Amino acid sequence: MRILIVEDIQNELDEIAQRMRKVFPGVQLLLAEDDRKAWQAVRTAVRENRRIDIAVLDIFLDRTSKKPDFTLCKGMREVFPDSLVLHYTVYSDDKDVIDHLNKMKLTYEGYEEIIDKGSAETTNKENGLDTVCRKIKEWWESRLRTLAAAIFPVSPAEPESMGTAESTSRQTSLRHRAASHHGRAFPAPGVRCGTIAANTLLREIADFRKNFSSEGLADMEKRFRFESEGKKWRTLPI
Repeated sequence: MRILIVEDIQNELDEIAQRMRKVFPGVQLLLAEDDRKAWQAVRTAVRENRRIDIAVLDIFLDRTSKKPDFTLCKGMREVFPDSLVLHYTVYSDDKDVIDHLNKMKLTYEGYEEIIDKGSAETTNKENGLDTVCRKIKEWWESRLRTLAAAIFPVSPAEPESMGTAESTSRQTSLRHRAASHHGRAFPAPGVRCGTIAANTLLREIADFRKNFSSEGLADMEKRFRFESEGKKWRTLPI
């Protein structure tokens, strides 16, 4: 899992990064405190043919302007259209922000949402950063289940769409975009791909093991067995 985090307040950037490393073992973080460094991270990923799976973006990086800047988000959507973008901001009710979100949902396949930094849901008392982690967990589990079903199907007739975080059309598109995520295209269900792509997915599933929902973990245990290697887990196909 590769996450780009863009936040111009250094202590908040450090706090988000610390939480991501704690919640998501094995996560690769790309940290940027301004749009220049964020663009540099995006360009490097494109040049090296590597994914950015998730972006957590502050959209008011220019404190001298009263207008949000969506240039980075739009650029991310152009090169990583099926990624998860979370706008983590105190301006969640800003009209321009809401209009942008609605437009992106109509234009691109990826999942995008606004999360208020100061929010606290009355049902479970989670704060804004808790919500960011929960959204990432839900989305990444859905993605891993879809890819696992494509490469390691329990039966040849197994549906491609798993979980609820994305629509069936998005999940189908995801499988066809696997070349940019794992280095090569996935085969049709029932046919296994090369070891490089498969090993990448197995490692990501192992890293995410503790974050799977009970339903997601049960789905994984139909396909794999998990072995402990010290503080880490190893995933092996059944």
